[in-house]
Amino acid sequence: MTEANPGKTVSGSDRGMSQVDAGVPVVVEETVLSLASFLMSLTARINRGNDANIQPVSIRAIPIKPPSNRKSYNGILYCGLQDPNGRETIDASIAEKLIESVPWGVESTIVGLVNYRVNSGQIRPEIRIDSLRESGNGRLRSRGELEKRWAESIRRPKRKLVSAFNVDRPRIALVTGITSVAIDDIRSQVAGLEEFIDLIVIRIAMTQPTEVAAAIRNSIDANLLVLARGGGQDVASLDDEDVIDAVANSPIPVAVALGHATDRLILDTVADFSFPTPTAFGSWMRTTIEQRRAHLRQLEEAKSLGESRDLRTQLQQLQDSNTNLVKNLDKAAESRQEVETKLVASRRHYSTRSTPFEPRRKPPARRTTT
Repeated sequence: MTEANPGKTVSGSDRGMSQVDAGVPVVVEETVLSLASFLMSLTARINRGNDANIQPVSIRAIPIKPPSNRKSYNGILYCGLQDPNGRETIDASIAEKLIESVPWGVESTIVGLVNYRVNSGQIRPEIRIDSLRESGNGRLRSRGELEKRWAESIRRPKRKLVSAFNVDRPRIALVTGITSVAIDDIRSQVAGLEEFIDLIVIRIAMTQPTEVAAAIRNSIDANLLVLARGGGQDVASLDDEDVIDAVANSPIPVAVALGHATDRLILDTVADFSFPTPTAFGSWMRTTIEQRRAHLRQLEEAKSLGESRDLRTQLQQLQDSNTNLVKNLDKAAESRQEVETKLVASRRHYSTRSTPFEPRRKPPARRTTT
């Protein structure tokens, strides 16, 4: 137990010193940070160390064009870069005045500075593009090329998402980002009804198409699969052919709720249904659950009504049978009454005769005189 004034108190910066100074115990004053504050502090420390010996980097990458409605911040626009030989991506920023000179979707040599920032609870590197020029043969397929390549999947008959709710407690696989709050938006819409579904949350790096495609292919035991995220400058990275192929060939219905209002992705057209936001999907799911519950109640009521009707029919048949039995008993009683009446009448007839029947006697013989 620590006394009120036991000795010298030092801050966390003096922890390297001895814990005992001239025989006086030292109490270390702890600085407790929230997780967000810790990440920001760590990021600032990394950036300070980076700034001490900062050197521009040159990389080969394919610039990923952001959505047309993407806003700039203080003249800076955020986009993404993709490895020309793989699917790895990294965040990037570029001055708005350089936008027109960017060869979007084409392999380029990019020169810029690396910085670190906290994004959704993660410390992520970000490249500030200072200059770039087209180089190499690598390029991303254009939207027109993707539409032509996946035309059959785009035109295929889409499955009804509501069919997933034809079972008791359907399994809903939700693929979302590691720190995404999309699941919170969805759960806020189905509050009080989540017990009627089995919601399986699969958190992955949504900026890595390989992981997204693998998550889709590994969720075939669900009744419905949903890709959900809250938008962002790198949402276009989901228009990856591996992801599109996984959605197009999924044996279960697939919905997307990617949180982007414009620049409809090819993925949107290949999926069975596309929601503008995760909240919109949650609202649809709530309505569907409520409708299914109402339908089940109607079926139960119809079943009970049918059983009641059968019972009423049986009771009516029993009542008719009892009525017929009473009628037969009445007829039998009437017949018996008639018989008894006739017997009584016959007895009365014989008992009311005045002279009973007697045999006639012969008269006495006459005497003759001689």
